[in-house]
Amino acid sequence: MADLKFEEESYRIRGAIFEVYREMGCGFLETVYQECLEREFAKQGIPFSLNRSWFCNTRETNWRKPTNQTLSATNRLLSKSNGS
Repeated sequence: MADLKFEEESYRIRGAIFEVYREMGCGFLETVYQECLEREFAKQGIPFSLNRSWFCNTRETNWRKPTNQTLSATNRLLSKSNGS
């Protein structure tokens, strides 16, 4: 497995996701999991923001419309890399 740039933050976020899934199980709408994950992030002190829009860029395509990201954890994980 490759080294993660933000290993500790990634581990905490994955832990919160697994905790929500363990408690809730499967079969709910995305909005239910989103609210549960918001509460779990807050409980564990993981910074997050809601209703954030950002433009999606791939190697070959720059999307003209913003992508609606409704829950973003730790801005560092979603910020654009500076090449380091």
